[in-house]
Amino acid sequence: MNKTYKIIGFMPSYNLYSQGYPFLETIYSALHVVDKLYILDGSSDDTRTILNELSTPKISTEFKNWQFTKKNTKDGRVIANVSNTLLNKLKKQYKHSYIYNTQANEVIHEANYELIKNIPKIYPRYKGYWLYYYELFNNYLYGEQYRL
Repeated sequence: MNKTYKIIGFMPSYNLYSQGYPFLETIYSALHVVDKLYILDGSSDDTRTILNELSTPKISTEFKNWQFTKKNTKDGRVIANVSNTLLNKLKKQYKHSYIYNTQANEVIHEANYELIKNIPKIYPRYKGYWLYYYELFNNYLYGEQYRL
């Protein structure tokens, strides 16, 4: 049986424009891999305006207040809560799909688009995949695996 797999992406977004994140590059690179990209934005800067200008049926943007408190701003808890909320919603909506989580400072190299899209076809019995990625902090290079 030749099963069709979907890869659904999501990205939390908060004041990315004023923080200088390359979020448009992140979105454009993810669109080569995902069938649909969900963005949950809580911005109070021009990020929301820029996201509104992206017109493609592959992007769904929801705008929501992120509810910052003293307790949840430590250790990235706000972004974790927002990500988990969106992840749980997508898991219910797309039960038999793969969900790709990306952050605003992560891009996929174009040489890997087809490989990533075909991973579910190549390994159909696997429920999750780790993709290797690099993060750059000033002059420090850090490598880690990433889930799909």
